[in-house]
Amino acid sequence: MSKSVSVVVPAYNVGPYIEDCIKSVINQTYSNWELIVVNDGSTDNTYNLAKQAAGNERRVRVHNQNNQGVSVARNTGLSMATGTDIIFLDGDDFWLPDCLEKLVDTKERSGAQVGYCGYNHLYMNGYNRNYRYGYPDGNILIPAIKGEVRFHLGALLIDKKVLTDNNLLFTEGCLIGQDLEFMLKLAAVATYKSVSENLLMYRVRPGSAIKSKWKWERHLHALKGVRRATEFI
Repeated sequence: MSKSVSVVVPAYNVGPYIEDCIKSVINQTYSNWELIVVNDGSTDNTYNLAKQAAGNERRVRVHNQNNQGVSVARNTGLSMATGTDIIFLDGDDFWLPDCLEKLVDTKERSGAQVGYCGYNHLYMNGYNRNYRYGYPDGNILIPAIKGEVRFHLGALLIDKKVLTDNNLLFTEGCLIGQDLEFMLKLAAVATYKSVSENLLMYRVRPGSAIKSKWKWERHLHALKGVRRATEFI
């Protein structure tokens, strides 16, 4: 296995879920990975539980820092990454066991710079919402803008060289919409190949972005993010 994968997990107050997240990486059928958990100043027991879940697994590093927001946490993890490929997984989400194997295999066989798959919504009552949507390949910026494809950051395996060559980072200080900004910028410069399966479980819970109350002050950040992405494109 020539390709090494760096998994970057930003974690803030996800104590009840961080073990599931970490174990889902450890239990991947693809083994050439490193896991970087960035505890972003959690005020619960996230850090200790992450260390406990990592155990003696040498491929897992748990980094502790003062709370600076998810963009800083992801950028910190990216700066620590040594792999040829990068994937970002949130601390309350998890993968099916063959997620990395299928993403790596598909990406490498196709020669694409990004391999991606689908995702399900997992609700707190146990309901698993199975999304079905298009899986375009190649240059997919236009389908992305048209909403013909659904992306989740935790379902994108990215060639690290694409990020370094285009100086792609997460906008620090952006309170909401930083994922969309990053993914639109990435779609403008990279080629994609899909795995038409839902291999990521996105947990919908109180406090998650999808459940946050609408506040115009916060959503100004999202609008500014779209504008930055437009200027980049």
